[in-house]
Amino acid sequence: MKSVFLSLIAMAFSMLQMFSQETDYPMIGAQVFIEPGQTESDIDDCFKTLHSAGMEVARIRIFGSHIIGEDGSLHFELYDHAFDCAAGYGIKLFATLFPPTDELNDIGGFKFPGSIAHLHEIEEYIRIVVSHFADKPALYAWVLQNEPGTGSPGVRKTDLSDYVRQGFEKEYGSYHRSPGYLNADFSDVNFQRYYTSWYLRWLALQVRKYDSLHFTHINPHALFETLPEYDFSAYTDFLTSLGVSIHASWHLGYFSRNRYSLGVSAMSDIIRNAAGVNPFWITEMQGGGVIASGNVPLTPTPSEIRQWLWTGIGAGAEGAIFWTLNPRASVNEGGEWAMIDYLGRPTGRLEAASEVITVVESQKDFFDGAEVVESGICILYNVESLIAASRNFKGESAYEGRKASSVMKSVVAAYKSISSIGVMPDISDMENFSWDSRRYPVAVIPNMIVLPERYSDKIEAYVRDGGRLIVTGLTGFYNEDMLCMYRVGFPLEECFGGTVSEFVVMDDLFGIGYSGSHVLTGHLWKGILSNISGDILFNDYEGRTTGTVHSFGKGTVVWVPSLVDLGDWVSGDCKLAAFYRKYCLVPELHYPVFYRNNCNDTFMRLLRKGDTVMAVLVNNNSKTVRIKFSERLVNVCRVVGDGRLSETSASVPANDVIVLKFKLT
Repeated sequence: MKSVFLSLIAMAFSMLQMFSQETDYPMIGAQVFIEPGQTESDIDDCFKTLHSAGMEVARIRIFGSHIIGEDGSLHFELYDHAFDCAAGYGIKLFATLFPPTDELNDIGGFKFPGSIAHLHEIEEYIRIVVSHFADKPALYAWVLQNEPGTGSPGVRKTDLSDYVRQGFEKEYGSYHRSPGYLNADFSDVNFQRYYTSWYLRWLALQVRKYDSLHFTHINPHALFETLPEYDFSAYTDFLTSLGVSIHASWHLGYFSRNRYSLGVSAMSDIIRNAAGVNPFWITEMQGGGVIASGNVPLTPTPSEIRQWLWTGIGAGAEGAIFWTLNPRASVNEGGEWAMIDYLGRPTGRLEAASEVITVVESQKDFFDGAEVVESGICILYNVESLIAASRNFKGESAYEGRKASSVMKSVVAAYKSISSIGVMPDISDMENFSWDSRRYPVAVIPNMIVLPERYSDKIEAYVRDGGRLIVTGLTGFYNEDMLCMYRVGFPLEECFGGTVSEFVVMDDLFGIGYSGSHVLTGHLWKGILSNISGDILFNDYEGRTTGTVHSFGKGTVVWVPSLVDLGDWVSGDCKLAAFYRKYCLVPELHYPVFYRNNCNDTFMRLLRKGDTVMAVLVNNNSKTVRIKFSERLVNVCRVVGDGRLSETSASVPANDVIVLKFKLT
């Protein structure tokens, strides 16, 4: 054991040089599932199909149980042939490390080693696999672990977890920060985040023993639920890209089916910001239907495939890889998820992806160097709020606000409302946010029930320097120790212009406005403000203040301490868009064009290269929507899609996407 960790420490100082994993244009591909029972002809047919569809990238999973026999014998034949086929067709491979496990009961792979002895077995697997395949021409990147993140709090106690926890406690000590009061203990979930980082780094270091050339990658999954398990900023020194799995059947439970592309957009924005200096990929995107797996049984339509791909492209993804090209043959997930049918023929889904590839190739000159246009609006979340919500709301409830999902669903609801005015907000963890009012003139904090005290000075400085902060819901109810800050002294009282006197339980839905008028829709709790220096924005029929606008330094805080984001999401009345239009569209925004009319369930993503802008417009409505632009578009032309297009408007067909280009003046 000692030698393992001494070598780890020594190697940490000779960590990999950073590579550029940026692609010249978005690369689209699919997972080729390799398993015993396949013939070489079967594998060759898969890569031939990829090539025929125009796909230049693929992913394979290197099962240790397929390669390492019980007697220690090694069997590389299937995988050697897969690598050779990929090279023959000019296809780059993401190779996923998948140490030996029980394939019948562990289809996604274990997330932590079971013991120190198991760690040594994984070390040996990596030596065998990486040293064997590192020189293969088709190898593009190593996926260090398939879908890290357990989706449940805590870590099973083992001799290895005990060892790592000693380092965690030595580095971080106690997390209690509120003397004199009972403090909530979140050490287990904080250790889980630390342990995840530790193990991923360890995997990267093992790979670098045998391969110093190829890229390193991971693909977190179920992002809305597993965010507390990731310390993304800790990954940038051992990853060259960050990915995400986005499966409609598994990961988009917050959304109705017509809004799945909005979920793809939100997850893409989260992972792009989390990637930091590294590029991001959609490492898994649902390519086919499900039978026994997935929470929601569905088969994507060709239209959905187009929407999801163009959404990811518009979000700045370096590429997207479908799960899967060919269906696994046996047991769990057998006959599911694929883009070809059981006879090996391309489905309409694969043909739709191929059509997108053709368009992308025609726009290669634009994509080489194109960047996502940041709007200057950022929605902020923090993992402490997700953790506290999971602790508070463990059971089922009829009320959205009383569910563990209430925090991230508030983020998504704000995202939907802002995007419906034609401006695409970023989504960022507060820990990684720049707090730069020039880059982000507007920041939104929707229902973050925890505001860690370490952010108080940053928030004050952001507003004082000219930022506009929009705060909704139960934001700031707790500090990181679950101490009710409105009870013991709200640290941002001067900046916000007051404090909350209480939260009053109301109906599932209720109106917020002047003297009870229905300007916005709240959900469950009405926050009553003790206003000190803010201008009254809303009051109720009893004359109590329910919203303020407060000037602080050069900036402004707009504060509505009720669940207006969830209220809008639940009611579907779409009143919140007008509110965000009024307070988000400040002169300092960077978007060259937005909507002149609010268009619910649509969004517009912008990419820019020089003076040329590409706009991806997605319509999630069941009827055609006419979008009116705030500015006249110069030299506007259609790249793909149907519907009328002019310099001042575009008609986007129902549940479809159009892509256009125009010039900046």
